[in-house]
Amino acid sequence: MADDHEDPNPDLRDSGRRSLADNTISGAVFGSVVQARAVTGDIHIHHSAGESAFVTPSQLPPVPAHFTGRTGELAELDRVLDEPESGAVRLVVISGAGGVGKTALGLRWLHHVADRFGGARLFADLGARGVTAPVSPGEVLGRFLRAFGVPAEQVPADLSEQVALYRTVTARGRTVVFLDDALTAAQVRPLVPSAGGLVLVTSRGGLGGLSLDGARRLWLHPLEADVGVELFTRLVGSHQANADPDAVREVARLCGGFPIAIRVAAAQIALRPRWTVRRLARELGSGNRLAAFSVEEDQPVRSALDLSYEVLTAPAARLYRLLCLHPGPDFGTGVVCAALDVSTDEGEDLVDELLRASVLTQGGNGRFRFHDLVRVHARGRADSDETPAARRAALRRMLDWYLHAASAADVTLTPYRERLPRDYRYVPPDPESFADRDRALGWLEDQRENLVAAIHAAGEQDHPSVAWQLADAMWPLLLLRKHYRDWID
Repeated sequence: MADDHEDPNPDLRDSGRRSLADNTISGAVFGSVVQARAVTGDIHIHHSAGESAFVTPSQLPPVPAHFTGRTGELAELDRVLDEPESGAVRLVVISGAGGVGKTALGLRWLHHVADRFGGARLFADLGARGVTAPVSPGEVLGRFLRAFGVPAEQVPADLSEQVALYRTVTARGRTVVFLDDALTAAQVRPLVPSAGGLVLVTSRGGLGGLSLDGARRLWLHPLEADVGVELFTRLVGSHQANADPDAVREVARLCGGFPIAIRVAAAQIALRPRWTVRRLARELGSGNRLAAFSVEEDQPVRSALDLSYEVLTAPAARLYRLLCLHPGPDFGTGVVCAALDVSTDEGEDLVDELLRASVLTQGGNGRFRFHDLVRVHARGRADSDETPAARRAALRRMLDWYLHAASAADVTLTPYRERLPRDYRYVPPDPESFADRDRALGWLEDQRENLVAAIHAAGEQDHPSVAWQLADAMWPLLLLRKHYRDWID
């Protein structure tokens, strides 16, 4: 061990920022450190496999079921990899309207080619059209670095230092990165890994600025008519589709080649067993439901969603309206129950109904989310069919659910600190509980984006007590995981 004698190697001490005089090391350290001076006897250093400094994350979501067509686009993307290897990162941008299938195409291609790279597979939703503000590069870099195994407390707060560490970590292998729903080129550039990797970006805009970075661009058009027919047939089954091929073609035409519209329309056959495809085509083409709600320019999506909404039971339709008020990007069953103030069993049944109608999707984390076009449609229904008081009460219940759960995690992590009483108006039927500190801290980390969004929503919607109490409940997370931007905010 180090002692108080004069350091015989001052150059090493200075360059490594370590002092053998007082046995200290300054600066960030990744992995194990052994300091020794005069040693007698044998030295045995053991390093368990579970203590590896870095891991290789694999974050790509699965390819959507029933992915159909896009052979020409996939071939064009493949040609990007046919170009001679230069050592530079290959950068590809897929652009197109909302609901046209950019994410599905990107996932289909990346799952097909990722093995050629052999490194990490990273995914981030940059939230250009999300419910909250677009995600900052620093936020995404923090997630990526933690996914690689960098301890949260050692993730730099400064963006330039995050970028430097990210490029150091990704230099060990050719990394594949999928950046979904980007808003600007500036949002993408810090997330490009070290040389030799592949970055795929989707965006509704062209992101022309990335052309300066050597990006290859693909504009995605709606599905061709025969591919739309094929997708609809796969969704409803050949028995239904073959009974009236003309009606199937009409449905595909009315859906405008938008995969999201075709999926929602096909769900109507399952939800309305007495309907024929001909009846579905007639309802889609009636045009009398479309005036009240705006889903940007995507009229086929709006038409299909109107049909889905009409078949929902009254409780499920109300849940659909109120869930669009949720401030964060995704939500679990507890938030669902809070939105309607119902039991867990009833909330789970209603979620199943929304999933069957294809208006909700379920992520790999077990939580649920709206496609952004579906959320806009739901918000239109909420504005027309719910009173301001009802919308405000539903939001407050969802905020209280987060406050209750975050406070339970806070008590588990810091049981002895003094805290002011919580101001609950809603108490969950099945409140969250945490068996130990690791689970409590893991929950706070996992829900951090939703919690931050809830604090902002509480402040903006005149629930100041919830805002400061949520911030207080997040204190252990901000302290232990060093989320400085959130803490300052």
